[in-house]
Amino acid sequence: RLTEWGIDAATNEGIPDVVTVMLGDPFPRNRCEGLLWLCLHRPEQAEDAVMDALTDPYATVRAIAQEWAEKLKPDFSAADYYREKLTACAPHDASLPALLYGISEVGNTADLERVTPYLTHDRTTVVSAAMTALLRLTPHEDMGSVADTLTEALLDPRAGVVKTAALLLYKLGCPDGVRVTEIMGEATSELTRVRCLSVLSRAGKWRRLIAILTALTLGGDHLTRKANAMLERWILTCNYSFAKPTAVEAAEIGRLIKL
Repeated sequence: RLTEWGIDAATNEGIPDVVTVMLGDPFPRNRCEGLLWLCLHRPEQAEDAVMDALTDPYATVRAIAQEWAEKLKPDFSAADYYREKLTACAPHDASLPALLYGISEVGNTADLERVTPYLTHDRTTVVSAAMTALLRLTPHEDMGSVADTLTEALLDPRAGVVKTAALLLYKLGCPDGVRVTEIMGEATSELTRVRCLSVLSRAGKWRRLIAILTALTLGGDHLTRKANAMLERWILTCNYSFAKPTAVEAAEIGRLIKL
């Protein structure tokens, strides 16, 4: 788009005003384009902007910055940069979520010790970033503990934390449908119950039916609509799998049908 506006590498030797404006634009796509233009056409003047962009809240901007920081400074390590910043960061620094996302993008398992303390932070954005980093940095064989942490986070009173936990559990395929169903019943917020039901849509055939029937007994307009829609899909697709319910599942289904 910059080329379309007549802003090309031959415009002048400095940084065009429109590029400077785009670097600070509230729309991430414009920041991406401005940063890329600067890196490609004025690399000798790009270092400050690249370093600032390492803590951009938008992942694509950070990715561009991480790549170009190492190109512009051969001895630079994005992972070490985030480690140092996290160590020195004040508890309520505005860049903290971006630092956690950044270390999750370029760090390794050893960085988990830097991430886990932030799971109990009082800012929703920080906890959400820490949960995402936890999932990304944990090796597959230890994913069970991550699933447990995310599952219990569904009980958090903050809607933003519950939203992130539910999205991450959905990606994991709802590892503990029994516990998520319990939490759905324990939750006092209908929004939390709806999030739990969304996670349970990834559960197995019979656990999914138990979740739907449980949701229908809890009431609430939003939850009931979602449960009814899931029940319709369950009826249409239940014969795709011939798995039989366990004795416990069968008993629970029978109890819920009688309610």
